[in-house]
Amino acid sequence: MREKKPNTILRAFAAAVLLVSAWIPALLAQQGTGRPKVLVLQPASALDSRIAEGFQWDLAKALDKSGYFDIVSEKDYDNFLKENKLTRGNAIPDSLLPLMMDTLKASIYTSGTLEQPDGRGTALKAKVDYIYPKNDYTIEGEQCSVGDEKNTAELAKQAIQVIIRASEKISALSIARSYFNSAIYDKALENYLKLLAIEPKDVNVHYMLGLCYLKMDSTDAAIRKFEEILTSIHPNHIPTLELVASTYFGRNDFENAMKTYKILAGLKPDEYQYTYGEAFALIKLERKDEAMEAFNRLVKIKDEDEKIRMQIGPMEYSRALELEQAGDTAAAQKHAAQASINFGRSAELSQKMQNPDQKMICDCLNYQALSNLKAGDRKGALESFAKLVALDPAYPNAYYWLAVTAYNDSNYTKALDYFNEAVKYVAVNMQAAIYQRIGQIYENRKDYSSATDAFTNALKTADASVKIRLLFQRGTTYYEWGNALDYATNENADMDELIENGQMSRARADQALALYDKAAADLQKVTDPKLAKSVGQHVENIGQLRERLNKIKQQIEYVEKTK
Repeated sequence: MREKKPNTILRAFAAAVLLVSAWIPALLAQQGTGRPKVLVLQPASALDSRIAEGFQWDLAKALDKSGYFDIVSEKDYDNFLKENKLTRGNAIPDSLLPLMMDTLKASIYTSGTLEQPDGRGTALKAKVDYIYPKNDYTIEGEQCSVGDEKNTAELAKQAIQVIIRASEKISALSIARSYFNSAIYDKALENYLKLLAIEPKDVNVHYMLGLCYLKMDSTDAAIRKFEEILTSIHPNHIPTLELVASTYFGRNDFENAMKTYKILAGLKPDEYQYTYGEAFALIKLERKDEAMEAFNRLVKIKDEDEKIRMQIGPMEYSRALELEQAGDTAAAQKHAAQASINFGRSAELSQKMQNPDQKMICDCLNYQALSNLKAGDRKGALESFAKLVALDPAYPNAYYWLAVTAYNDSNYTKALDYFNEAVKYVAVNMQAAIYQRIGQIYENRKDYSSATDAFTNALKTADASVKIRLLFQRGTTYYEWGNALDYATNENADMDELIENGQMSRARADQALALYDKAAADLQKVTDPKLAKSVGQHVENIGQLRERLNKIKQQIEYVEKTK
């Protein structure tokens, strides 16, 4: 007896992407007699074990007496059970069956059922399948019946008739498979055609003919044969659908590949490779929305491949950009949030790998952070950028985006720290933008000296169009600095008192005049018409402020003399 397992005419291949050449590693194990050897397993049955064992060995004797087969003896069977710490009545685990077949040199095993629905003394029924595991082939048994449990030998004789009748087919199959496994495909084709004359509707024979054509590089003939199977014999034949799908994909016929993988995915929704093939065929067809839906189905089946998440993330992000441009902000943010989830999951899966790809993890974190920004989640963006710079401080623009995010979040202290780090790692053409932001932060803090230094650094690498704006910013900062020194904007300032107590000195006035000179020099270089009005007002004010300062200096001189 073995663990009960559904039997099929042909077990499906592992996946369409697997090489066909890996299929069918060996032919039937043969004995000195030249006959296939059969391992007769105890049938699945709820009856008394003595009845089941009696039928098991009556079946073995009937096969032996037929002259067509050798059988595993009862002694060898029991010795194997003993060596593997099993007893009669135990199910043979599926995992142990290949070893059992190999050890006992069997090429066929039986899988059957034995039942007596109406109880002892009534009809005993059996059905026995004959399975060729190395050939992925099963001869389906027929329902047999005898009067009662005393006639197990007669029941066994009935149960072997199906394989006896198939002996001619088995012989032809063995020859054809032998040629196929030896890569003599023209001879294999010739024998499969003979086999087809015996069984014209046998889907397995048609399938093997298609494989022969494929191996002989007759791809068109192979596809015609596979299409014949699907249209006339077995429309849902999984192995054929797998090969058709992979063949179409290999020929860049992505439309038909996608359709075939879609059929497979419909037949087996939980089979990862089918939805995988469908998704990538859709990518090749540039049908991104459908591909995104297929990839989302894929990760629900199994979410262990970081590269799949990296397929979904960019598609979600791209969709967010399209919706943003179309003015649908809410929908754009929804897709950006999904992009962030996928990039984050890809980073998480990558980190679990035995040899994590640090570059890929950093890419994932970068894209996750950018997706968070699009989704309006600045906190999430800061967290992702922080993880990124912790892994790789030199990652392109990581510190820059971390700084920009903090700046837009009005966290200027952190923004300043991040900008000062960013300028160490970015390309030269990015330095001007960073120094400009640094200058703006210092200007807002009224740290005019640091602000003008930053704007000066920005001017060193800025292009012509940006320089105009930077000159305006530096000029107005010099102007504000001069205002701060000469108390021009302090409505409560009493100049007489300031001069009297020494807070307004000749040196301070000269410094303010020098700053106004620098401001005027910068502002006069600003040629942007949009800034012309502001520039004119500043320059006019500077003229007035100079006159005011010169008068203040005269007043300071007078005070100094009278003292």
